[in-house]
Amino acid sequence: MSYPLGYSRTRHTFLATLVGTTAVALAVVLGPAVAEAADVQLGPFTKVSDGDPFAACKADNVAKQEKAGSVLYPNTEIEPWIAANPANPKNVLASWQQDRWSDGGSRGGVAGVSNNGGSSWKSVIPGRVTKCEGGPWTRASDFWADFSTKGVAYFMHLAIEPDLPNGQFGASAMVVTRSTDGGQTWGKPVTLIKDPNGQSLNDKNSITADPKDPDLAYAVWDRLTDFTLPPVEGGEPVVGGLDAATHRAIGMDGVALARAWHEFLKDRGEGEKAPAQVFFKGPTYFARTTDAGEEQLALVRPAGPDRLAPGARGQAGPVDLDQAGQGLPLGIDHRPTQLARQ
Repeated sequence: MSYPLGYSRTRHTFLATLVGTTAVALAVVLGPAVAEAADVQLGPFTKVSDGDPFAACKADNVAKQEKAGSVLYPNTEIEPWIAANPANPKNVLASWQQDRWSDGGSRGGVAGVSNNGGSSWKSVIPGRVTKCEGGPWTRASDFWADFSTKGVAYFMHLAIEPDLPNGQFGASAMVVTRSTDGGQTWGKPVTLIKDPNGQSLNDKNSITADPKDPDLAYAVWDRLTDFTLPPVEGGEPVVGGLDAATHRAIGMDGVALARAWHEFLKDRGEGEKAPAQVFFKGPTYFARTTDAGEEQLALVRPAGPDRLAPGARGQAGPVDLDQAGQGLPLGIDHRPTQLARQ
């Protein structure tokens, strides 16, 4: 989920394209040798999804959310992801968001499981996270899946609550579920981090199983803090922002909110040439670890100003993950702790 600087999920207008099914094209290569890219032939599209498992769900109170200004797009299936089991190449796991909301998140995640290399699929619920899945959260988003070398499946969820009318982020958490039977059944959700309503949002997650050590998996995400929003403990924002009266007048209209923020930022500019837009500025870094993320990550700045060129050499230095809250949030799975937050 991507949002402009200073904008919460409610400030982003969602333009939905209704999609009835999620389809995945699988390339099947026969023979012991790895074929050249030009020799790979894609097979026909195979239907992965099997209807809307949340169509009859009442637990998340759709009417209440719509009354607050949210718009539900039923039967939408977006942001698909796919992972193959290295311990059993015929076992494939797909994931997608089911029933997307206009202002962030979906009613839940669905996983498609295949045990015959993608020829046929079965839809399953990858853990009880959202209310429609049997869990406590109203919405979820940004699903990501991977397999360990021994075939343990990981499924990462961004669990969220709707944003508040005053512009505060709703509560959010990073949650991971695991399956030891190829995705057919899923264990109890493990929460890596949880933030209440307020200035902070956990977002942009991914999970990767270690390609060599089957007992290691790494979960990474952004933790955004917008100091123009009212703090959770009450009081005024640190650097100011849209006041509560403006939020109440605009409501949940993302376009109107975007315009209001545009004017606010222009007014905050210095001189006659106030900036019309706000941009994120570099440099860009990537992170490295040589101890499986145990102690420190090294941030490496690419040699080029805009991108990392192949083979580029950069400057690296250690970064304390807990230093002033500026570190990269990281979860590591050392069995049996199962993805404890570092």
